[in-house]
Amino acid sequence: MVYFKKRRDELHEVIYTEGPPPVGYAIYGGKFYGNCELVHKGDEIGNHLPTDLWVKAIIAAFTAATTLLDIKNEIDAYKARADGWLKDVVELLGKRGGDLEAFEYMLGRGETS
Repeated sequence: MVYFKKRRDELHEVIYTEGPPPVGYAIYGGKFYGNCELVHKGDEIGNHLPTDLWVKAIIAAFTAATTLLDIKNEIDAYKARADGWLKDVVELLGKRGGDLEAFEYMLGRGETS
């Protein structure tokens, strides 16, 4: 996020055309969860995403991931009171390999908290 915020806010870059961004690290609460990478190759004539959209995409992904980790850490409390989309997330987390499905579900809904 720092990489894109600098490009947007300090360098005033409107469109990001540098190719794949650097690989990031998923760290939350001092614990390493893995590597992360967002990719957009641009369209067939070389149009790329605005730098601001990269910033917003990273914020959305980070927020969804940290919310999901918080839910996992308190899963019993969430099970007891879950309804609507939250109930769907809790059910997905109960499935084997459901973490990624729950993350994708949250990203698709645009949920950030």
